[in-house]
Amino acid sequence: MMFGSDAALDLSGSFHVSTADYLRMGDNERFYARPQANDVLSVAAPAAFGFLEDAPASVAVEGNGELSTEIWGEDYDNWWDETDTDSLFPGLVVPEGETTSVIGGDINIKGTFFADEEYKTKTPLGTNLSAPWGQISLASVGGAGEVNVTESGLDISAELLGDITISDGAKITVNSASDDDLYIS
Repeated sequence: MMFGSDAALDLSGSFHVSTADYLRMGDNERFYARPQANDVLSVAAPAAFGFLEDAPASVAVEGNGELSTEIWGEDYDNWWDETDTDSLFPGLVVPEGETTSVIGGDINIKGTFFADEEYKTKTPLGTNLSAPWGQISLASVGGAGEVNVTESGLDISAELLGDITISDGAKITVNSASDDDLYIS
C-alpha cells in the first residue's frame, strides 16, 4: 500500500491504515480483508490487526524527495524562512487529538527535503505523518500474529518484526509532552 507525495486526508476522526488480513473489533468480531461468510463491518475503532501470512504487505508514505532550486530560484538561503512548509507539504494529518496508526509489513516513510549547494546540509520540509496533540503508532510485523491496540500503545504477538525506515527528512509530529503519544515498533 502506498501513499504518494500528494496524498492528503479529509476526515474528522482517527485514521488507521494496515495491510492486515483481518481487523478484530469489539467483542472478538472480525472483519476479513478477503470476503468470508459472516463478516461484520463496524465503525468501531479496531481492537487488533491480525496477520495470517508469513510476509505481510508493506506500507509506504512518500514525500517529494529532494527539491530542486527551480522551486525557489537562486535565493535558496532564505526561501523557507517565509514559507510554512508544513502546509506546503502537509502529508497525512488527522484532526487535533485524534490517532494515526500505520500497521503492516515493512514501513517506509520518505520525506521532502532541500539540500544546500554543497549537499552538506539537508533541511526537512513539511511533514509526513501528523496527529497534533494526538497519537501516532507505527508497527511493522514480519510474520503471522496480532497487533493489539491498548491504551498504552500496541501489544504485538507476532514473533518476527519487520523494518521501519524513516528517511529523506521525513517528519512525524504529535506536538505533545507525553511519552505515550508516539509508538514505534
